[in-house]
Amino acid sequence: MTKSGCAARAPDRSSLSLPLQYGNITADAVYHYFDNLLPDSPQVRDRIVRRYQARSKQPFDLLAEVGRDSVGAVTLLPPGEEAHLEGLRWQTLDEAQLTALLTAYQSDIPLGMITGQDDFRISVAGAQEKTALLRMGEQWCIPQGATPTTHIIKLPIGEIKQPNATLDLRESVDNEYLCLALARELGLAVPEAEIIATPRIRALAVTRFDRRWAQEGRVLLRLPQEDLCQAFGLPSAMKYESDGGPGIAAIMTFLLGSSEALKDRYDFMKFMVFQWLTGATDGHAKNFSNLPVARRQLPLNTVLRHYFGVSGAGRHGTASARSEAVDGAQCHKRA
Repeated sequence: MTKSGCAARAPDRSSLSLPLQYGNITADAVYHYFDNLLPDSPQVRDRIVRRYQARSKQPFDLLAEVGRDSVGAVTLLPPGEEAHLEGLRWQTLDEAQLTALLTAYQSDIPLGMITGQDDFRISVAGAQEKTALLRMGEQWCIPQGATPTTHIIKLPIGEIKQPNATLDLRESVDNEYLCLALARELGLAVPEAEIIATPRIRALAVTRFDRRWAQEGRVLLRLPQEDLCQAFGLPSAMKYESDGGPGIAAIMTFLLGSSEALKDRYDFMKFMVFQWLTGATDGHAKNFSNLPVARRQLPLNTVLRHYFGVSGAGRHGTASARSEAVDGAQCHKRA
């Protein structure tokens, strides 16, 4: 956009952590913004390097390979390649193909990007094994070209071994489905979800709140959004308050800048109470998102009860503690 164009219309911000200015932006927040578009897991990042022969594990090299369909309105392509917006294109999956895609992580394949689907390149943030798909009617599909995905597909977490306990989340799919349904009944803003069941795997399909159908289903829009690590200019390693990330007080102060501050602050505190009552221990900064322009709080994307899954000496220790402090900063341990 030209300088005169910027003056005529205020440009949209990619992130609240990045200033609006002419020319290049040089800051740690730039690196953190793009790094937060990628999966948290080093193992998944290693798989991306091997799958696509990426130059390195640096965020920009990884996103050059898998940034075609990223979180929010971001589409990242290698130099010289353009996003051709010629309309929606997709390949419908039968049950066998869907099962192969959902179980691909068991064969060291990242984010469901199976061999033979070189046009299917996505980046989904977070620590959990997941992929993303396009839903057309009753069919699950692989998007092609610049076509976005409509659903995040979350796969079973399994068992998490800790020094003093084992966190059994083999039923995480049903766990999160139930938590989302309960939150929805209580009036909390959470996305719609459904369970995908095949003979070999169960997965949770969560409707993306950063996508919207328009023009009577002929156009699928990507909507701007960022998580709170991006908004605060922090690396994903600081998503927990105990690691230096934002806690309840900082987020409540941040929401004062919302275009509907009273509602967003009320909804946020309501969700904190819900997490405490249900034992949902993973309310870190990457699980909360906002619209960069209006600073509006968006629906919560993860609600998972951990407490009942803890066994052994750690039942009342690290694994069962809340990730956000409720009676003072740093009074908690991390899930």
